[in-house]
Amino acid sequence: MLKVVYYTILIPFSYLPFKALWYMADVAYFILYYALNYRKDVVRNNLKNAFPEKSCEELRTIERKYYQHLCDLFFEIMKTISFNKKLVDKHFEIAPNKDLQESYQNGRDVIFMCGHFNNWELWASAMPYMIDHKCVAVYKPLTNDFAEEKAKEVREKHGMKMVSMNESLKYMYKNKGSKSAYIFLADQSPSNMSKVRWNTFLNQDTPWMLGGTSIGKKLEMDFYFAHIEKLKRGKFKVHFKKISDAKDDLKDYEIIDIYSQNLEKVITENPQYWLWSHKRWKHKKPENV
Repeated sequence: MLKVVYYTILIPFSYLPFKALWYMADVAYFILYYALNYRKDVVRNNLKNAFPEKSCEELRTIERKYYQHLCDLFFEIMKTISFNKKLVDKHFEIAPNKDLQESYQNGRDVIFMCGHFNNWELWASAMPYMIDHKCVAVYKPLTNDFAEEKAKEVREKHGMKMVSMNESLKYMYKNKGSKSAYIFLADQSPSNMSKVRWNTFLNQDTPWMLGGTSIGKKLEMDFYFAHIEKLKRGKFKVHFKKISDAKDDLKDYEIIDIYSQNLEKVITENPQYWLWSHKRWKHKKPENV
């Protein structure tokens, strides 16, 4: 069934202009929000806990805008199948960043710590066309073999190297000094709670994975907070902010804290663009932590 959907729907739709995809996204919004009530309980609970100071009316406004964004996100992701440099140049711009240029000139590998904010999938596909570093995405493989094969194929044809989480440690040590930029979606709920950093994020006790930051510090990488600003529908601006230098004495958990503070700031400014339908807070903070 998935093969049929991929070849008869996803591939043809990927060649449609953005305006056509947005029209379908508008239709999908009414179905998803008003008819199916997709994960409304999760979204509402997350928003209420994150912004207790906001009124019900304010939270409902964010909620509706979020579902509109979610539908845009779904249909825009289809474009990654047919993405090319021409489309990247038309829809993306990158904020000038001397620090990132210096990291490359100094031969340093870097880690981009980003979140499920705005269209991270389009951003990941666009990155190899936009920066000098070799882009590497550390990801969790999909359980469906066909979906995993096609997802990896689509991403790698744009120049992105896909490395599974289980293979990332070996890969990063082997390729140290190759001027690689490792992309970590660092706001996922940890699957392994044996080594996490707890802090307060969006008004809630939140655990963070430490694996990527620990490895990056050992390999003397530069760390950047990366996020995508939506200028308008279909127009994005990519920002990088250096949060740790390879030679500084920041601990891995301190890097996590700085990253989470930056992510919280951009979410608070534009809350509709974060992935509220994700069950981020599945774990409770132990009393002895």
